[in-house]
Amino acid sequence: MKTFLMLGLLTLPCWAQPVLTVEARPPEALIFVDRVLRGKGSAQVTDLGPGQHLLRVSAGEDWETQQMNVKLESSPRRITIDLKPGAAKWLRLGRQALQQSDWNEAIQCFQQAAPARPVPAAWWEGVAQWRAGHPKIALQCFRTYAQYMPKVGQLHWILGQLNEKLNQFGPAFTAYKTAALLQPELARGLDVKLAATDGNIAMLRTSRAPSDRLALAQLLMLKGQMKPACDLVRPLLKDEFTKQDWLRWEPPLPVAPPIEVAPPEDQEP
Repeated sequence: MKTFLMLGLLTLPCWAQPVLTVEARPPEALIFVDRVLRGKGSAQVTDLGPGQHLLRVSAGEDWETQQMNVKLESSPRRITIDLKPGAAKWLRLGRQALQQSDWNEAIQCFQQAAPARPVPAAWWEGVAQWRAGHPKIALQCFRTYAQYMPKVGQLHWILGQLNEKLNQFGPAFTAYKTAALLQPELARGLDVKLAATDGNIAMLRTSRAPSDRLALAQLLMLKGQMKPACDLVRPLLKDEFTKQDWLRWEPPLPVAPPIEVAPPEDQEP
C-alpha cells in the first residue's frame, strides 16, 4: 500500500516544469521574461521555475510598453498582450490629420499623446484648436507649451493673435511685446523708463525708430489704451515670427538628456 501511495504522489503535476506562452501584437513586439529576450510576436518559454516572473513587451516608441508580474505554477499559462499606440504614433497620426484639415481627428490624437509628450502635444493641439475655430481652448494649449518653452517668439505672436480675436487686448499687448523683446534689435528697447506723460507720448509719436515705437506702445498701455498699443507693436515683429505655415512649422522642444546606452531589455540581439 505504501509503495502504491508513493508512486501516486510521483505522478501528481506539482513537480511539472511550468510553460509560459505569450502572444503579442503588433507582430514586431519584443517579448522579455526576467529581462531576457524570448521572442518577437510570440514566445513559448519552458525553462522557468514556479513563482513570480517579470514579463515585458515593447515595440519601440510607436507603442506603449507593457510590463507585469506573472505567477507560474505547474499548469501551463497563456497570455495575450495587445500593445496600445504610443505618444509618437499619436503625434504622427495627428499631424497627418492636420494636413488633411481633419481638425477634430487631429485634436483627439494630440490629446492621446499629451500624457507622455505634453510639450509637442500642447503645441499641435493648439494649432488644431486654432484652425478649428476654438480660440479659448487654443490659448490654453499654447499656454501649456509656454510653461516649457517661454522664449519662442512665434508662440507669443500666436498668443497675441488669439487674445485679439477674443478682444483681450491687454494680454495681446503683453504677448506682442514679449515677442518684440525677443528680437535682438529690440531686446533693450524698454531699458529707459519713461513716464506716461502727454509730453513723452507726443515726442515719441514723431519718431519712426522701432525702439521708439515700442516705447510709445508701452506708454499707451500704461494709459489704458490697449488696442492702439497692440497696433503699434504688432508691425514691429519680424516675418519669421508672423509668417509661417503653422501646419508644418516645427516648434522648438525641450532638449532631452542624452542616453548613452539603451537598457539591455530594449536591445534586440
